[in-house]
Amino acid sequence: MDNAISAAVARFSVEHQRYQDAAEAVAARVRRAADQASIAASVTARAKDVRSFHKKIFAKGYADPWQDVTDKSGVRAVVQIARNVDELLAQLKLEFGSDLIRVEDKREVIDPTSLSYSGVHVQVVAEHQTTDYETIECEIQLRTTAQDAWSIVSHQVLYKPLLSLPPAMQHAMYRLVALVEMFDEEVQRVMDMLPTLPGAEVLDLLEVAEAKFLSIAHSPSNREVSVQILQVVAKSIEPTERADYGLILDAFVESERSKLETLFDQYGAHSAVSYVPSYMLLGQAESLIILERLTTRPHALAAVWREHDLPDEYLESLAGAAGIALPW
Repeated sequence: MDNAISAAVARFSVEHQRYQDAAEAVAARVRRAADQASIAASVTARAKDVRSFHKKIFAKGYADPWQDVTDKSGVRAVVQIARNVDELLAQLKLEFGSDLIRVEDKREVIDPTSLSYSGVHVQVVAEHQTTDYETIECEIQLRTTAQDAWSIVSHQVLYKPLLSLPPAMQHAMYRLVALVEMFDEEVQRVMDMLPTLPGAEVLDLLEVAEAKFLSIAHSPSNREVSVQILQVVAKSIEPTERADYGLILDAFVESERSKLETLFDQYGAHSAVSYVPSYMLLGQAESLIILERLTTRPHALAAVWREHDLPDEYLESLAGAAGIALPW
């Protein structure tokens, strides 16, 4: 075995856990950026498998195997709609600042006659240099769910095949990229249309709540549950408040942020009581609106809650955990 390859593999075997730790640290920052941008993202971290590292540097014939492999640590962030990729990218630039090395946007059309993978890769510094080790870089991959599905399948078929595919079969795989692009475009078109449909005011309230909830509770909500609850809770919001309700909720959350962070830490989706049925609302974004209404319009909220037969124990558990007395 080439001495450079042998040395690189031996070093990576010894330092592998450092690269896994670095990936986890970057993943935490990516999650924070997604929360700040109010984007639901599935974020995973990994250090490249030592065997994969070995095979890659052997197959590529790198002159400097250790330096030339820049994805020894990796993070993948999968988002729901195409616009989220750009929104998360913008937030990552703020999050990493001078730790951002480069952005490789594979969506850019260089050859209009060909189709290829269209994710966005962001190279960042995962750990600053110390007296013992050099700087660790980490590759962050940003994809939509459709792009992720194509990438997983194509990686096995095109990049790690047991046999080389004939050109016609390779072309068939790349044709699926067009379907991925159409899928993402249609999803985006439908999402953009939703605010114009009847009942969209409930979705507006949900978006306002989700934007704040992710930054406090760090957990997505079940939107089907949210819509059912908000269809009732919305009736406690006066027409004169509706246009500015986003500002009302913002003011409430910022004034109570410390208390809310403690509340969701103790009773929210990541707490020891998250599976207790009566605490369901503490894992839902609409809980912020309910808490605001309990603070400013408790009688109105209690009235619509009981008028529409929502379970008392949900509201009682939320109010009890927050230390708010219900007006019944």
